[in-house]
Amino acid sequence: MTKKTPRLFIIDGHAQIYSAYYAPMRPLNAPSGEPTKAVYVFTTALLGLLEREKPDMLVVAMDSKTPGFRTTIYPEYKAHRPPMPEDMPGQIVRIEQILEAMRIPMLRVDGYEADDVMGTLAVAAEKRGVEVYICSKDKDMLQLLGPSVFAYDIKTGKKTDPDTLLAETGLRPEQFVDVLALQGDTADNVPGVPDVGPKTAMDWIKKYGSLDALLAHADEIKGKRGDNLRANKDKIELSRELVTLHCDAPVEFDQSLFRVCEPDKQRLAAVFSELGFTRLLSQMGLKTDGSNASPSHAGQPPVARKGQSSLFEDGQEPPSVRPANKTYHLVDTPEKLDAFVNELKKQKQFAFDTETTHINAMRAELAGLSFSWQAHTGWYLPVRAPLGQNRLEPADVKKALGPILADAKRYKIAQNLKYDWLVLENAGMPVAVCEGGVFDTMVASYCLSPDRGSHSMDAMSRDYLGYEPIAITSLIGKGKNQRTFDQADTQAACDYAAEDADVTWQLYMYLSRRLDAQPALKKLFETVEMPLVEVLARMEANGVSLDTALLRRMSNEISDTIGELTDNIFQLAGVSFNIDSPR
Repeated sequence: MTKKTPRLFIIDGHAQIYSAYYAPMRPLNAPSGEPTKAVYVFTTALLGLLEREKPDMLVVAMDSKTPGFRTTIYPEYKAHRPPMPEDMPGQIVRIEQILEAMRIPMLRVDGYEADDVMGTLAVAAEKRGVEVYICSKDKDMLQLLGPSVFAYDIKTGKKTDPDTLLAETGLRPEQFVDVLALQGDTADNVPGVPDVGPKTAMDWIKKYGSLDALLAHADEIKGKRGDNLRANKDKIELSRELVTLHCDAPVEFDQSLFRVCEPDKQRLAAVFSELGFTRLLSQMGLKTDGSNASPSHAGQPPVARKGQSSLFEDGQEPPSVRPANKTYHLVDTPEKLDAFVNELKKQKQFAFDTETTHINAMRAELAGLSFSWQAHTGWYLPVRAPLGQNRLEPADVKKALGPILADAKRYKIAQNLKYDWLVLENAGMPVAVCEGGVFDTMVASYCLSPDRGSHSMDAMSRDYLGYEPIAITSLIGKGKNQRTFDQADTQAACDYAAEDADVTWQLYMYLSRRLDAQPALKKLFETVEMPLVEVLARMEANGVSLDTALLRRMSNEISDTIGELTDNIFQLAGVSFNIDSPR
């Protein structure tokens, strides 16, 4: 049996972090408000690599925090690079914490760039019969390619070996240094030859074979580029020295240290919990109570409600298990209504939701209301129900709840408040919407994360609470067999509706903490966004007044003008034809 060749994957740390920071997706924040987008994207890429490639060894190389030898050679080296974004250093610290918890070595050598560390490890590992995969898109790394050294793209999984490089560029790995020396690098401030880009540099090296051969025949290069080549020989040599990797950094290849092993689950769970990475906690089977047992649902994709999207469209991370300690009450008799109202009157703030017969608020009939003011607890009050099942009389509900909903002193929370406002307004139970007295979780989410793909309750529940709510299709079906909410069994309706109010309450607790951490944004939310909800709702309820007589007169005038123009066209053409035809 052939022994499997061990594989070492080396990640270019800073390059991967920058790529994660500028990834085309919305910003992410921890519950504390701490930015986490780069941390999340880096971590998911890392986990994807581990799952997809199952490397034997893995290490992350980082740039030195102190100036390197290249700066000594050429003080202008990388001098023009913009400063690191102000919210990146903290995210790098978090990434380092995650790497430590995952027991993945992170190497940083004073005076050496990550490229030199990767080159040193690649050479040492290859000598010991190890396949090396350099996880970097930096062209500088192509000079390292060899029979057992490959460039690897973490995002696409593409592997580049010397044969691939030759087929794609016509160059061998050792020739790439010469190309880089000629073309320079504006990002690193490597001078190169003025007016010589990648194509010209590659054409020259392919023709002459090497930089030394090119310089020996420099007189054969005509025009301005030839003049520049001959006038900048010193800069070319300097550039070659800057782009050549030094594979002698003081770092040892330690096969036992680099070997992939089980993470410190308790420590990793603590970091993920602080960052709000609930879906990664679930994906890795981690628990914050220290037990860290793998749940039976791990690996199952979340099921989204129709028309709603999740944070990441691939849906690769499963939600948390639905809590077993939920307490949802069905309030379907006058006696239960009295008891419920007595409890509701004691509450200074509560979440509520409406269940209806239509998604258009102006066409919908109220089927029931749900309430919550404590996590995992909720109440559902049906006013419409299948024949033979208990329900409350709409008049009784209106009499009992109307004054509470209209009480501006009570803090009311809802998801998509405008819809509920319209439904209850039409049902004769107007909701008081005043400055500082209501909270719409959907609007709050938009204020905090305007670039989110979805502000739906289901999407936020999955992303912020790690929890997958009941799908509406499980209750009312879909397609031609879909029924209206008032036709659903009231107990099943209670589980669904009370959960909606419960989740809305939990989202309020989470989002309000984030708003509290940003006073200016909170003021905008309370003084502009929330009062605007009622304005928009009243505009929708009142509609737009149209002067129909004026519109009819304008229509007649336009018809007459079209008729006159048509006659003129026919006269000029000398024949009648279909003016509207594209032929």
